Amino acid sequence: MVTLYGDAIVPRGGSLWIGSLIEIMALFGIDAGHVRTAVSRLSSDGWLSSTKRGRASYYRLSHVGEDEFLQATQRIYSSIPVRHGALRVALIGPAVTDAAALRTRLKAAGFAPVSPAIHVGLGSPPSELRAAGLFVLTPEEKDQRDLAGAAWRLDEIAQGYRDFIAQFSPLAVLLDRQALKDDEALVARTLLIHAFRRVVLRDPALPADLLPQDWSGEAARALAGRIYAAVVAPSERFLDAHGQNEEGPLPPPDARFHKRFSS
Repeated sequence: MVTLYGDAIVPRGGSLWIGSLIEIMALFGIDAGHVRTAVSRLSSDGWLSSTKRGRASYYRLSHVGEDEFLQATQRIYSSIPVRHGALRVALIGPAVTDAAALRTRLKAAGFAPVSPAIHVGLGSPPSELRAAGLFVLTPEEKDQRDLAGAAWRLDEIAQGYRDFIAQFSPLAVLLDRQALKDDEALVARTLLIHAFRRVVLRDPALPADLLPQDWSGEAARALAGRIYAAVVAPSERFLDAHGQNEEGPLPPPDARFHKRFSS
């Protein structure tokens, strides 16, 4: 449901009538009772906010949910920005009094833990962290790929990309032969982005020389873009016909929407 909002509803203003949401979720085999329960839970957890017009309820991603999805948009829909910088090891020294807080700050700076005291990142950590009791080391070149793989669990991410390709390649073959109906296209599009974002948002976007030799990230992104291009038009027709907000039919998507997977 959150994927549907971030992928399809936010570009069209963000708000959706509960009746439209129920109709769309029925395409996935989810009945109205479960939709209402999910909406209630998502609202309680701070993901959705609601407004009412008479007896009708309308839901949109909350500011927190929308901000999180917007931050992820660049990673999902366009080429992953490759980070530059040499691999560095940050070692939390014995004089640090609040190691937990320092680990949190290292994570925010893009460093991944190998152990509670050892973190790996690209480039040196901010100077204020170094002053807090960190030792910064440069690993030998021969060890850097293995060290990056251990810190960011690249084997798990690589397997996620391979699983994504295996799951959605048959759909790409089908779409080469025939178009989907509008409702089928919306289902395929939502499931595609739901699966792809689960992998790509774990990808640290490392330079190529730190990635495993059989890395499938680029192939998975190309497949996602190919399928998305094939299903986006009919899925948008379904939203034109069935999506409602407080003012009536959903407005067309914004200009940024048409640039997805274009770079």
